Amino acid sequence: MPGLAFGLNLVLFFTGVTKTTIASAEFTGALTPLFVVPLAAVLFHEKVRLASFSFGLVSLAGLAVVLFNAPSNGEFSWRGVAWIACALVMWTTYLLTSRTLRQGRSVATVMASITPVATLVTLVVGLVFVRHDLTAITWRSVVFITLLAALTGTIAHGLMVFAQRLVPIGVISMLQVSQPGLSVLWSVWFLSSSVRPIQLVGMAMVVLGLVLVTIQTQRDRD
Repeated sequence: MPGLAFGLNLVLFFTGVTKTTIASAEFTGALTPLFVVPLAAVLFHEKVRLASFSFGLVSLAGLAVVLFNAPSNGEFSWRGVAWIACALVMWTTYLLTSRTLRQGRSVATVMASITPVATLVTLVVGLVFVRHDLTAITWRSVVFITLLAALTGTIAHGLMVFAQRLVPIGVISMLQVSQPGLSVLWSVWFLSSSVRPIQLVGMAMVVLGLVLVTIQTQRDRD
């Protein structure tokens, strides 16, 4: 199940990110903790109070600011946001099911189980839905594909699986709140993406809400 969820997450996210802005994609995906933490409390009996999630409303409000104030340059689309929302569901599923798979197994064993399945899923989807695009790969594309496979697909996810031995699953998800901000910064820097000042306020609200949920959740556990 983790491999299937991971593969579908890759397909959905990379499809969505080509149909909307980096800011809307990343900050929609940043809401993963609001789903992971309560589900982890139920599935893994992690101690958490539902009152802690009142701060999540700040993040939701911030996301609304980001989405409804997107630049009118044609980059943003609700269709793309819908793809990202589906990717969020698959990423949540991956986080929860990979923890179950990891119990009693080494990181290498878990990754060796997940990665081939995810690869097969993405290959099948590619062959069925975008077969004509598979022949359009250039050497420049190969460089980026290799970097993604090595850095994100293997090293980053391997470290995440390893961290699950020591850190609650909800906290792992919340510690990733810096990712959207970095992604937007790099998209402006490398891709000349457009971000409106009001969106920066919304982004700050998303991150603030998630940080407050993190702090309150940790206090609840203590």
